[in-house]
Amino acid sequence: MMFGLGIGLNTIVLILSIFTVFPDVANSPNVKNILCLIIIVAQVFSILVGNLYQKSIDRAWFDEKVGKPKSEVIKELAPYKHDSVLGAREEMRQGLVALTSVFMVCCIYWGFMTGDALKFVAVVCVVAIAFIYADYVTHSKVKKYHTLSMKTQVM
Repeated sequence: MMFGLGIGLNTIVLILSIFTVFPDVANSPNVKNILCLIIIVAQVFSILVGNLYQKSIDRAWFDEKVGKPKSEVIKELAPYKHDSVLGAREEMRQGLVALTSVFMVCCIYWGFMTGDALKFVAVVCVVAIAFIYADYVTHSKVKKYHTLSMKTQVM
């Protein structure tokens, strides 16, 4: 039922979005504003329905396949979360996200000021690739360190 409701809401959003480009609708600002408002509200409801549907699927899957609620599985995995190497990587990732976010805000400002969309897209892509690579480099170092520490613990 929720799945069908989500598809229905997304279909409504798609149809209304297509209507906004028709000349008679595009020339009327009041109609276009109302359509945009309806699209936003329908999209928010679609997101909420999708989240509810996902939670019901998660609940059913954990009860059926695992035999425990999701919260118990997370509690069982909690001790592994406090590993010092993985914790350091998470701290570094948070710093990297903060740095990238500030840089992206500056890029958006620069993009609006210059009006050059092609350079803006290129810079955003380069920043995204740099973020992924910086996170990967720390991950590869963590794997090597983790493997070494596991070998020394066995000895």
